[in-house]
Amino acid sequence: MPAASPIEAMLAHLPLPLTTVDNGMGALQLLLRQSFDTVVLARELKGLNGVAVTAALRASLSHNTAARVILISSNREPVPGHLHIDETLPRDQALLERLTGLLASI
Repeated sequence: MPAASPIEAMLAHLPLPLTTVDNGMGALQLLLRQSFDTVVLARELKGLNGVAVTAALRASLSHNTAARVILISSNREPVPGHLHIDETLPRDQALLERLTGLLASI
């Protein structure tokens, strides 16, 4: 069994199903095939970054077009408003607490 990713390890205590992908293209392909209530993306993904994945998802006709998106980023540049990203969380020491709080409220 492969080792858990850092995000999986951080969120393992939550009673939510969790699916992880380590690159933007893989994330987009999965989002176009399977339904998700909430999507947590890193802005700095390999391949397609989280902003590009969100833009493609919002433009798609998939069942996840309107899914809640939480973007994690160390980049302070604003994200275009038309992407309708629900939350942007800075990648800092309080990330786990904020992300856990958001996901626990689902």
